[in-house]
Amino acid sequence: MTSCIDSQFLNVSPSGDYLNKSNGIVFTISAPGKIILHGEHSVVHGKLALAASLGLRTSLTLRENESCDDINAIQLHFPDINLHYSFNFKEIQNLLSKPLPSLSGTEFFNLEHPDQIDHELHQQNVEGFLLETGPYQDLTKVQKNALLTFLYIFIGIYGTLNIDIRPFHLSISSQLTLGAGTGSSASFVVCLTASLIHYAKLGIKRKSLNENLSKMKYLPTTLLIESSLVGFSDDELRIISDWSLNGEKIHHGNPSGVDNFVCTYGSLVAFVKGANQKRNRYCIQ
Repeated sequence: MTSCIDSQFLNVSPSGDYLNKSNGIVFTISAPGKIILHGEHSVVHGKLALAASLGLRTSLTLRENESCDDINAIQLHFPDINLHYSFNFKEIQNLLSKPLPSLSGTEFFNLEHPDQIDHELHQQNVEGFLLETGPYQDLTKVQKNALLTFLYIFIGIYGTLNIDIRPFHLSISSQLTLGAGTGSSASFVVCLTASLIHYAKLGIKRKSLNENLSKMKYLPTTLLIESSLVGFSDDELRIISDWSLNGEKIHHGNPSGVDNFVCTYGSLVAFVKGANQKRNRYCIQ
């Protein structure tokens, strides 16, 4: 069974090249929306829900910067909510160097265990950074949530990893209508999380890394080293769904997890909050 997250290289050469002319990474990721067929409200209380993915998708393109003018910026372009935002790259690097708040200590935390991050404290730290470094306070609630979600997940993942990143431009748009009950926020978060995992895999490939990827103070991981660049493994899908659940908490407070799960795995899903969801996943070909 395959995921409904799609990844696609841009500027693909016969050799499967994923780099632009300046050796910069560039790719596109997309994730589906969802519809709840049964149990939309009761799923929050631990009851069974049936959900399916939709053909309408959210798409994201990440392109490492080539222009000298953009060399010190991470740029976000979210036209659906009229959000265009830039981060100073040095300020982001400084934020990445700070220890992440974890529930059981950093030695038990890495990108594979988003459930071990102190969600509320991490969110507060990220929001504090946004308030100090840019016009965050002037944004609408929807814009704030989108920006906070990006930085929460980006710092949560890359704050643990000992790999190089470069300034990049990230653009995301969706065929889904906001607030229509078709999983627009979950599709956004899953697409975003999948792109950050995919970006890490490509960075590892570019540098030919073959050992522990975690920074010294974090739980070691080698998960992404031998990963396929044309899809996601079961472990990677689990990580994408789990980080996306944390992102959904920013948007909805106490989500059941069904939206991010079906937007990650696609097809038809039988879901019970807190259960081992891999056993409750079905596929319609």
